[in-house]
Amino acid sequence: MKKKAARKMFKEALVAVGDGADWADIDRVQVWRKLDEKAFLAEYCWVVFTCGFKVARVEDCFKDIKKVFKRFKPEAVARMKPVDPKNLPIKNKKKADGFLKGAKIVHKEGWGRFKVRVEREGMDALKELPWIGDITKKHLAKNIGLADVAKDDVHLRWCAKRCSARTVDELAAFLAKEYKMTKHKVDAVLWEWRRSKV
Repeated sequence: MKKKAARKMFKEALVAVGDGADWADIDRVQVWRKLDEKAFLAEYCWVVFTCGFKVARVEDCFKDIKKVFKRFKPEAVARMKPVDPKNLPIKNKKKADGFLKGAKIVHKEGWGRFKVRVEREGMDALKELPWIGDITKKHLAKNIGLADVAKDDVHLRWCAKRCSARTVDELAAFLAKEYKMTKHKVDAVLWEWRRSKV
């Protein structure tokens, strides 16, 4: 990895983003500790609907998605029938059905058992849920406080390539150590910077 290029790029990103990535300043351990089923379902739904979509689009209509899914109240979601896509602001039946199936899997296992198992098994346990794969498991894990990781999305892969890093994780780990911040924060700064440029 070209460390000088990585530092230069990150300094540029920090100047451009300013406080724009403050949403990533979280106490990961506290977020995970306080995480309940309702909050988990909200984050899971967010990850499912942002997968392959522009975040701005999902941000604009997430309140409506939340209403469709009963404000993520676990018992109400567990009783839901499949959603008619015409009732969704993002008319994607596969995503809606996938999220609903995953929510029911979590509820059936029982929130306490699910959370303990995921903590023990790590991010890969999240891949048992529909729409959660190798990249989205990182997105969900960092959002729920399970792990301090950077998501290998298109923006961060571009950054890694620009610095000749073998992986996004190599770049994020280097910058996190250099700038004394979490990988989650490094991810947020680079992601906000790249998102504003494309």
